[in-house]
Amino acid sequence: MQTDHYFIIWNHGLKYIEQILDIIREHSKIKIQRIVKRKIDNLDKFINHIYKLDKASYTHIHDKSQYLKKLGNEIYIIFVKDINTEYKYKNEHKYSYNTTYLKWYIRLLFNPKTIEQEINITEELIINGIQSAKNWPSFLTHHHIIHSSDIEEETQLVKDYFNLNKMSFNLSGNNYFGVE
Repeated sequence: MQTDHYFIIWNHGLKYIEQILDIIREHSKIKIQRIVKRKIDNLDKFINHIYKLDKASYTHIHDKSQYLKKLGNEIYIIFVKDINTEYKYKNEHKYSYNTTYLKWYIRLLFNPKTIEQEINITEELIINGIQSAKNWPSFLTHHHIIHSSDIEEETQLVKDYFNLNKMSFNLSGNNYFGVE
C-alpha cells in the first residue's frame, strides 16, 4: 500500500534541512514528492489544525505552541510518499512505521540537547523512542525540530490549510524542490 505523508521542519531545525533531506532521500521506502516553504502567521491555529486528528492532550499542544512561537514562524513541509506503508499501533494510536521511524531518527540526531554529548543512535534507541518518550535520553530535549503525519488523513489537513490541493504532487521532472 502507498500513502501520502509529510514532515514539517520547524524553524529551529532549518539549519539542518540539507542533512534531513539527505536522510529522507536515503530511506528506500520514502520518496519526496514536493517541498514547500511557508511562514505561519498564527502558530496556535496551525498547530491545532495539524493535531486535529491526534489524541494529544491540550497541554501538550499548548506547550508545543508556546515553545515554537519563540523561534520564528518559518517552516519547510516535505511531502512524501510511503511506497510500502506499514501501519502500527501504539496503544490505540495508529501510525505509519516508515515516517515515524525517520522522524525519531532525525530527532535523535538534531533535537536540542541540555549538554553536549555524543549519542549512539541504534535501532533499539529509535524503536524505544517510538514506543515511549520515557525511553528518551535524558540530555535530549523534547523541543522537536521535526513533526510528521501519522496517517494519510493528516496529510490532507496540511494540504487544506495551505490550499495545496490543486498542486501536483508527483516525481515528474525535478519539480519537487520548488519553493512556493
